[in-house]
Amino acid sequence: MWLLAISLVGLLVVVVCVFLRFSKDKGLDGIVNEKKRDKNSAPRVSASGEDGTKNEQVEKKSDPSGGLGEENEKTNSESKVLSVPSDQNINKTLPVMLPSLELRKYDENETPGKVVNRRLLVSTNEMKYGRNGYEVFQGVYGRRSSVAVKCLDLAHTTEAFIQNEIDNHCLCDDHSNIIRFHGLEQDQSFAYICLEPWKCSLDDLIKLSVRRTKRDTQAVAPVDDLEKVMKRIKFWKEKGKPLPLTPMLKLMRDVVCGLAHLHKLKIIHRNLNPQNVLIIVKDMTLTAKISDMSLSKHLGGKKSSYKHLATCSGSSGWQAPEQLNKDKKKKEDFPADMFNFGCLLHYAVMGTHPFGSPSERDTNIKTNNKTNLSLVTNLEAINLIEQLLNYKPDLRPSATQVLLHPLFWDSEKRLFFLREASDRIELDITMWGDLNKTIAPRVLGESKDWASKLGKTFITHIENLAQAQPGQESRQYNRSYKYWSLRHLLRLIRNILSHHREILDDPKIKEMVGKVPEGLDIFFTARFPNLMMEIYAFISMHCKGEEAFEKYFN
Repeated sequence: MWLLAISLVGLLVVVVCVFLRFSKDKGLDGIVNEKKRDKNSAPRVSASGEDGTKNEQVEKKSDPSGGLGEENEKTNSESKVLSVPSDQNINKTLPVMLPSLELRKYDENETPGKVVNRRLLVSTNEMKYGRNGYEVFQGVYGRRSSVAVKCLDLAHTTEAFIQNEIDNHCLCDDHSNIIRFHGLEQDQSFAYICLEPWKCSLDDLIKLSVRRTKRDTQAVAPVDDLEKVMKRIKFWKEKGKPLPLTPMLKLMRDVVCGLAHLHKLKIIHRNLNPQNVLIIVKDMTLTAKISDMSLSKHLGGKKSSYKHLATCSGSSGWQAPEQLNKDKKKKEDFPADMFNFGCLLHYAVMGTHPFGSPSERDTNIKTNNKTNLSLVTNLEAINLIEQLLNYKPDLRPSATQVLLHPLFWDSEKRLFFLREASDRIELDITMWGDLNKTIAPRVLGESKDWASKLGKTFITHIENLAQAQPGQESRQYNRSYKYWSLRHLLRLIRNILSHHREILDDPKIKEMVGKVPEGLDIFFTARFPNLMMEIYAFISMHCKGEEAFEKYFN
């Protein structure tokens, strides 16, 4: 009996050894390929060719070794090995190799996938956002819980394109408004660029915002928890007008910060559009990050490294005039990115493109026909957009200059600027006449009566404060005001900001104005929408070089 038991144990040991040897040879890749020989056995990947168009999808046929067959193996055996630059001061070490059994389950639904080099699992869960001539899938890279895997077919995408994208990603990888690059894997047929995952593109977000505003039932990309975030965030005022530094403008500021970082490193993005701005959601906060460095150009690199970009351009409708006209006299440089950002800003603020419908945009850009610019009602926004869309590249502001524009100031900075402007104007009597003669009509209207716009209740409260109580001295902020004087309106704003606890002590007035500084800023901006930009231009003309205003202009 004991001999039979020993024989059974020995047989069991042999079976286990054979199974382990089989698993080691084939790994998860072989198991998955045997289990799923239908169209879902591996990601269907398409890549963009040199003309920027989306090529026909190429299905990766499975075999026990995970290859593409003898013909494709022969074709790709001559491909160069792509690499992450070793001279960059970034942490891009390869992740630890994990046993295939640890990678077998991508998620709780046991979504199968393809293992690459035993470090990367590419799932069949296709990400529906940010696609532009290539496919992106969810994945796991080493011990990272989640990555976005950009799959590029080496048969349809040159090594130069892919290497250019990797090199420039590594150069600019350490910025909070650039999508993080986690690593590169490659097999005989595909290059897999592992990136920071995102929730949606800016295009998805804007379309969702417009749909919610119009109560449209038209379907957009899946948004799951993004819908929850948007219910708590007020992106727009009525009629699509942005509030001071709304969440949407904050996202636009994120994009400018990313561009400023790229340009500081002498990198031109060359393909900035709503699909290439990706949205990260963390703790109910949205952050915009620039992605897709495939067409980017590093001006500090060797000219030979971007010869392959000579015949390539950005997306249709999102190119500067010098990109479309291919004028050799007008070298493509950083201003091209700023023109594209101007289009992007208009799209974010109004939900429309400044040069019309998709079919007419390129023609209108070439002829400088801004069909939708008149729709912008926010004076700060239209001032900046007009500068960015200037037909002459040399006259467009740089990314760092855009960051200083009042459109991206928060309420506190806006009010502080008006206070300092008021103090400066009070000291120079020569400025009073010009202010009331040329600026006041554009701010107050022809009547030049700002009291009527503030309301009787508010003005009565201000007048009561101006009357000193018996036994009390009249303070500076209790002075009476001339309601036809723009200088006195600035003084009122200055006094409320500096003494808001005393001036806004009445519950009705406090409820009317709201919290300081946000409520106070909105209160005056709603009644005098041109005030900020008119005073900004006035101070820029008279006092731009003075130390007190250096932080606003330089």
